[in-house]
Amino acid sequence: MTPPAAFPGRMSNLSAGNRDESRREQLKVQLRALGGRADGRSWPAGMIDVMREAGCFRAAVPREFGGDRLDTPGRAAIYENVASGYLAAALILTQHDGACELLAGCQNRELAERVLTDVAAGRVLATVGISQLTTSRQGGSTPALAASAAKGTGGYRLDGVMPWVTSAPYADCIVTGAVLEDGMQILAYVPADAPGLTIEPPIEFCALTDSHTCQVRCDGVVVPPERLMRPPCSEALARRSPIKSLTVSMVGIGVARALVDAMNGMDSMDGMDGTDVAGPAGRGDGRHPRQRPAGPGDGAHLRQQPATPADGPPPRRRLAAQPPELQPFAELARRRFEETRRRLLDAAAGLERSEAEVPAMTLRAEVNALVQKLAATYLTLAKGSGYVSSHVAQRLLREAAFFLVWSAPTQVQAQTLRRVWT
Repeated sequence: MTPPAAFPGRMSNLSAGNRDESRREQLKVQLRALGGRADGRSWPAGMIDVMREAGCFRAAVPREFGGDRLDTPGRAAIYENVASGYLAAALILTQHDGACELLAGCQNRELAERVLTDVAAGRVLATVGISQLTTSRQGGSTPALAASAAKGTGGYRLDGVMPWVTSAPYADCIVTGAVLEDGMQILAYVPADAPGLTIEPPIEFCALTDSHTCQVRCDGVVVPPERLMRPPCSEALARRSPIKSLTVSMVGIGVARALVDAMNGMDSMDGMDGTDVAGPAGRGDGRHPRQRPAGPGDGAHLRQQPATPADGPPPRRRLAAQPPELQPFAELARRRFEETRRRLLDAAAGLERSEAEVPAMTLRAEVNALVQKLAATYLTLAKGSGYVSSHVAQRLLREAAFFLVWSAPTQVQAQTLRRVWT
C-alpha cells in the first residue's frame, strides 16, 4: 500500500502578506467551486485534498515537530478564506487544529512528538471531543463522559459520550476530556480504533451535515498512562492556546465575506452555484490524508467525486437590479463587514503581542450579529430566487444560523441577541 503523500508545507505562502493574496484567493475559489457541487451530506474529500495541498493542516503544528506553525494573524487569514469558501471545511479544520493545539501544550511530550510528527507528515487527521467539558451537557449530576481508574493499567477507563465530534468517522484520533468521581478532570488521547469506542451516524443538521459531526460513545475505553495528556486537575482545558478565543469569530468573518461577495455580485463567487473553476488542484484522488484506496465496503460512496474542469468561463449569477430604496443596503453591508473585519484582525495582532485587553467576547457577539444581518439582507435582495432551495442564499442562510449555537456560552448569546435587536 502506498502511504498518503505528506503535506507540501506551503502554508507560509497563504499568510505572507499582500504579495500572496492571490494564493489565498485561489484557495477560497477552489473551495467555493467544490462547495457548489456538494450535496451537503457526503464527506468533502475534494476540499480536504485542496486544504492538504495548501498546507492548511500543518498550520497549528509547531515547527519542532515538522509543522508550519503560524502566528495568530496568519491563522486568521486561513480560517477566513477557508470559511469563505465552504463552512464545513473550516469546521473540520478548526477541530483538527484544536486537537493539535492541545497536544502541543500537553504535559506528555513523548505523545505530543509522536502524534504531531505524524500530523505534519500527512499521516494523521485529528479532532476533538471536548464539548462535554465546555458548553454541552454541563451541570448535570452525572458527567457526559466519566473517567475511573482502570484496574491493572495505571490508567483510566472512559464511559459515556462525547456529544459532538466533527469528522469522527474519518479522524485517526480524538482528543477528549472526562470527569472523575471527585470532580477532577483529565485530558486524553484516544485512537479512533480504540476498543469500546463507537462512532454513531452523523447528526442531521440544517447545515454542515457533511462535516460528519457525530456522537461518540465510550464503553470501557482504556486510556493507558502513555496516552494521558493531562493528569487529574480542576480544569483540563485551562491552558488553551490564545487563538482559541478568536477562532469562531475568524470563521464567522469568512462566512460574512461569502455573504458580502454574493450580494455584491463579485467575481470571486464564481463556482458557488455549481460551476467549476477549481482547476487541477480540486481534482485529487478524493482520498482523506489517512484513507486507503477504495475497496469493497470501505465507505467509498461517502467520498465526494473529483472535480472536472469546465469548458470556457463559468456563468455568473448576479443579483437583479435593485429598486432605489434597496440599493444602499448592499454597500452598507460591505462597509459594516470591513469595519468588523478590521477590528478582528487588530485583535488577532494584539494576541500575537500578548496584549491582555483583547475583547474576544464582544467581537464574537459582533461577528455573530453581523452574519445574521448579512444573511437576512442577502435573502431579501435575492428576492424569490433566493428562497429556492438550490440557490446559494439558502445554504448561506442556514450556515449563518450555526454561529448562534457554536460554542456559545450564555454571555455570548446575550450580547448577540442584544446586537440583533438594537
